[in-house]
Amino acid sequence: MITIKRILVLEDLEQSQHIALHRAAQFAEQNKAELEVFNCGYTPIIETAILFEKDIQARARQQYIKRAREKLEVLAAPYRDQGLKINTDAQWEKSVPQGVLNKIEAYQPDLVVLHNHHRGRLSRFLSNYTEWQLVKYSPVPLLLVRLETETPHAPTVVALEALTEDETTEHYQIAKHSLAVAQLLASTTADAKHPAHLIHCHQSHESMAAFLEIGTTDYLTKARRTQEALLQKFVAEQGMDTALLHFVEGHPVKEIVRYADNHQAQMIIIGSSGKSLMEKVVLGSTVQEVIEHASCDVLVTKPYASYHMAG
Repeated sequence: MITIKRILVLEDLEQSQHIALHRAAQFAEQNKAELEVFNCGYTPIIETAILFEKDIQARARQQYIKRAREKLEVLAAPYRDQGLKINTDAQWEKSVPQGVLNKIEAYQPDLVVLHNHHRGRLSRFLSNYTEWQLVKYSPVPLLLVRLETETPHAPTVVALEALTEDETTEHYQIAKHSLAVAQLLASTTADAKHPAHLIHCHQSHESMAAFLEIGTTDYLTKARRTQEALLQKFVAEQGMDTALLHFVEGHPVKEIVRYADNHQAQMIIIGSSGKSLMEKVVLGSTVQEVIEHASCDVLVTKPYASYHMAG
């Protein structure tokens, strides 16, 4: 059973708006959860300008952490005054993504909340930014926040990939986890009467035409009908109404984002598979593209990820 009892929110103290903290506090209130606000930082000058003064370096790091915790306490105070159980923590770590993953391992949250920044594929390749690394390696769901406030009656859109009859596959388990998260969110908000929209995108015939032989259209139609039947069966087995399941055709990222925009969705829930980092950089990732292009929040389910990054 999916529960949310501990929420870790990542705060960038240089930002003027702290929408990730605001959304995390809403989730904490809805689920009666504990909230921890965390900052992981690094200042290169401390490592370079005073390279040979180890004692001074150590004191400078401690001063950095002290000031970061003071700022976090200022941010946390209004929510604590509202009755939320909220803690703060700051750490020094040259690799911010690894520092966050270490914190996840120590704190064991049920959800990690952070701000969603738009990034292009080139910057994704050249940089080691936190969102990208956490999408690959976080072992718990990630909520990447785009919207400043929760929108009343706005639906949640759950993107489902193709399934097989084998219930042990990664895609099946991720889909099951995504629906469980959607059901939990519906049960713990005032919007429980507005269930999630479930969407599956078939690749268009035209986009696959260059790879197909003449006469395969009938085969594709049959395969799609089989896939739709499998998804309908799966949705019913999870205790959800199959009428909530919608099928579209086209490019998955474009159609998922378009569907969410057309329905003024509050959130897209999407599962992330275990594709390698190089495959994601070169070929792209549906999850990453959705994160970059969605106008709403994106919740990424990652039930099988490792706590530690390779290499």
